[in-house]
Amino acid sequence: MFKRLENVAKLSFTLVPKGPILVKAGDQLDPTGPDMAFVRLMTPAGRTICIPGSSLKGVMRSAAESLLRLVDSKVCDASDAKTLCSEKRKDEKVNGKLPYAKHCRVCQTFGSTDLASRVSFSDLLPWGPNATLQEQRQAIAEIEHHLGVRMNVSIDRRKSAVAHGPFEMETLSGGMLYGEVILRNYRLWQAGLIFFLFDQIDQGMFRLGFAKSRGLGRVRIQPTSLTVEQFGSLARADKAVLREPGESAREIRVEIQPVLQPFGQRFAFEGPSLEKVKQELIKILTEEFNGHDD
Repeated sequence: MFKRLENVAKLSFTLVPKGPILVKAGDQLDPTGPDMAFVRLMTPAGRTICIPGSSLKGVMRSAAESLLRLVDSKVCDASDAKTLCSEKRKDEKVNGKLPYAKHCRVCQTFGSTDLASRVSFSDLLPWGPNATLQEQRQAIAEIEHHLGVRMNVSIDRRKSAVAHGPFEMETLSGGMLYGEVILRNYRLWQAGLIFFLFDQIDQGMFRLGFAKSRGLGRVRIQPTSLTVEQFGSLARADKAVLREPGESAREIRVEIQPVLQPFGQRFAFEGPSLEKVKQELIKILTEEFNGHDD
């Protein structure tokens, strides 16, 4: 499925904490820092907090499994190795790998041990993609003002006493982080799934990071722009249509005219046009799973 490139979509978005969040660093080597520190990354502009793309992808995959299992009993559970497509369908492997069509819908989108992911997430940083070095440094300084430390303890229920603690958690309670999702050789329902999962997270149905049961992890996540590139047979200069690869492929007619490129065409959606294409993609997602198998 990746031997040739047929379509690519880049979805840019912002994330704003709607309360304290903590994406915990693996090790805390600073003896003067909090017991649980926020993830940090060294950049050309300096050391800054960030949310790893893998953290957001993990939340979205888990949410997709929970939601799609309501309409598709074949969806596997990444937390249980025995339910994974690559494990429970070993006898259907070809040359040691399970084909794309044999995977469940979640693995088709987010990948498996036998299949590359259709989606990749950038790390979320406190500046946009076109920020200058000076703007990046300013963004680092500004977001540090939204960091705080919360004191916590763990309670032993049987003894009704403190089991561990007190311990400190470094949390982020404001500011804005910027990220991107890239989809390659995707079906339109998969793009709709990403938009739908963003809506679910934005509404607080799923939370991000550590200590979610203690009230942490509520975020606001908003798409800001979508860029779509189509190549080869998917690109037709005479029509403004979003297409997907495959024999029984769906398509969406759009009002935005494509920009011709050497190997295909490029669409750019923002504002009202982004909202409109989002709703069309979610509609295709709904059609894909209506009366699927349960």
